[in-house]
Amino acid sequence: MMKEQLELKAVKMQIAARDLLHVEQPERGATTLEYAVAAMIIVGIVLTAMRVMGMSIASVFERAAAALGG
Repeated sequence: MMKEQLELKAVKMQIAARDLLHVEQPERGATTLEYAVAAMIIVGIVLTAMRVMGMSIASVFERAAAALGG
């Protein structure tokens, strides 16, 4: 009976060690939804930058036209 108890204890320790060393695998890649959200954020940033730059460039051309008498 003592031998069976030791074997059972050894098996329990092996299971505990395996569970302790088991590391969950991370997701392999982004899902389509994550790509879509990232693309929407990038498009929003680009459009905002283009609008700000467009206003600045328009202002430069307006001043240049005014300076040239037009």
